[in-house]
Amino acid sequence: MVAYSSILPPNSLGELLRPLGSLSDVEFAAILRAVSGPRSFSLKKDELENLRNRLPPEAAKNITFLISALSFVYAHVVRLTESQMAYRDAISGIVDELAGDARWQDKDKVRVTDRFAALLDPKVHAGLQKVQRLQSGFLPNAVGFSTLVDLRPDFGTGAELQLTGYVPVIQFRIRTDAESPAEQRIIFQVNESSLAELKKAVERAEMKLSMLRQQSAVASEIVKQS
Repeated sequence: MVAYSSILPPNSLGELLRPLGSLSDVEFAAILRAVSGPRSFSLKKDELENLRNRLPPEAAKNITFLISALSFVYAHVVRLTESQMAYRDAISGIVDELAGDARWQDKDKVRVTDRFAALLDPKVHAGLQKVQRLQSGFLPNAVGFSTLVDLRPDFGTGAELQLTGYVPVIQFRIRTDAESPAEQRIIFQVNESSLAELKKAVERAEMKLSMLRQQSAVASEIVKQS
């Protein structure tokens, strides 16, 4: 039987992570095993469903939010350790900060600290960090696309105004994950002819990817992206 998945997140990060203090060793091991794979916290739908059905109701119903929260906490740990804070000190600080909302008692805090240390171990997620670095490189990634089709009137070139027709123009807006506000949005426009060329370029890119995936020696090494 498939466990229910909540549509509403808990009221706080501490409340969301509260189950980490009460899960059995077997239940916790299921979470650790799930996030220790090559996709790290970016679990596929079937992986989430499988994990959901291995957990008690409180954790199962919020599993999507729980995994996202762990990813968020992991990013914070990385920032702290990159600023030269000891890994265990970073974990302890986070547990202390969340303990109020999570209602962890002292014995729970010891257990949760050990569990966070295992879940957020940089060695476990080194593959994810490498993929993220390769994806980002030195350029921002495009993360969203939208278009606007406009008809611009042509009033001719003579002294007397005369509506001779309309010129279609397509504007593209691309959102990126750049940190700089100036690079977070890119806007350009094309005419119908350029749009056709853009479509051809996209189709050729898809064909190239398809050809790579058909090469067995290469396909098995291609990292799946969410």
